[in-house]
This record gives sequence, C-alpha cells and structure tokens, in this order.
Amino acid sequence: MLFEEIMFIGVDNVRTHKSNFEKPSYNVYFELSKAPASEWSQIFEEDHLAKQATMRRFCWIDGRYIVIECLINEIVDIIEDVKKEVAKTNHKYLEYLNK
Repeated sequence: MLFEEIMFIGVDNVRTHKSNFEKPSYNVYFELSKAPASEWSQIFEEDHLAKQATMRRFCWIDGRYIVIECLINEIVDIIEDVKKEVAKTNHKYLEYLNK
C-alpha cells in the first residue's frame, strides 16, 4: 500500500475560535494536507494523550485538522510541535502499514 505522508499546511484562522467564554483559550485549527486515516488519527491521539498531562492541552483530529485548545500566544511554539508530531505519526503509521 502506498502511503502519501501527511503534512502540516498552516493555521486556519477562519475556523479558530474561542473555546469557552469563561477561559482565555481558543480551539486552534492546524490544517493538514489531507484527512488522515482513522488508524493514523488513533496513533496521533494516543501519543498526545500520553503527553497531555504535562502539556495541559486538549487535542483532537477533526477531518483534515488537528485542533488544539491553547492560548493565542502559544500558537507559534505549538506549530513546531505539531510539525514534529505529524512527522512522528507518519513514521509510526508507515511501520503499522508494513506489518
């Protein structure tokens, strides 16, 4: 099976919105090159759940977006993390496909 790596495209400012009017955080939509397969999403979310306790950021896949609840001033730093996590998930997903 041929796997085309998923890439980080950018932040979708139109979809990004305040997560809760009582908190200063936003649901920030990080766009991917395509919607990932359910197995890819599962690998990504499992890895993120392991880190969530220390990062204190909720994260989920919504179509071709990774949505992260965070502060607006954290976005620049999070972009680098998202790029690394997408690459890491691509690698793990490829290993999964090759089994």
